[in-house]
Amino acid sequence: MTARILLVDDAPEIQFLVRRTLDNRFLVESAGTLEEARKALAKGLFDLVLLDVVLPDGNGFEFFEEMRPSLGETPVLFLTGVNDMDNKVNAFRRGADDYLVKPVDPRELQARVEARLAKRGRSPEITFGELKVNLDRYEVSLTGNGSERPVDLTPHELKILIRLVQNRGRVLSRNQLIDEAWGAGVHVEERTVDKHVSSLRKKIGDASSYVKTVPGFGYMFSTERDEEAN
Repeated sequence: MTARILLVDDAPEIQFLVRRTLDNRFLVESAGTLEEARKALAKGLFDLVLLDVVLPDGNGFEFFEEMRPSLGETPVLFLTGVNDMDNKVNAFRRGADDYLVKPVDPRELQARVEARLAKRGRSPEITFGELKVNLDRYEVSLTGNGSERPVDLTPHELKILIRLVQNRGRVLSRNQLIDEAWGAGVHVEERTVDKHVSSLRKKIGDASSYVKTVPGFGYMFSTERDEEAN
């Protein structure tokens, strides 16, 4: 699956440089304002965010702090002309994954982006208690009593689970899951997502407690198992 990158920067020359550098390997979407970035993040799922500090409608640091809870484990790299130690320290203390100063060498930009994406997906097989998910082979299994058995999920159920796992800790709306499982532009009722999640939960048994319902928003995969799945 090709990684999707959101670039939040209002400078046309930076948008051009990033696209020229990364478009051959990744899908890059640009947002020139923080409001455009909010809309992009609400509509779609991204594997990495490149964020400037000075935007026409606000401050990148404040935006980062605002959006961080909903981004889950998505890496955020600051790409900015603000080059002083106080701002770098500020970024890392807020939880940034990297800080690149403009003008940036395209080779360094590509290397840092690739390193962050590789680190995020380093292990194709992830285990949560008895639930084992292989992100490369799109396989799901349950372990217990010294054995392992595959879970027979439908393609839609599998895509929903994989995307939730990839964005664990982040709430995904039903529309986001529809775009992922059925494809963008395909008309699917939101209730259909609920039915697939319900079926998925039944098939993974006790591990269903990882799949949380967030009332009014959608679903989230959480490694916390202290609450029952709804």
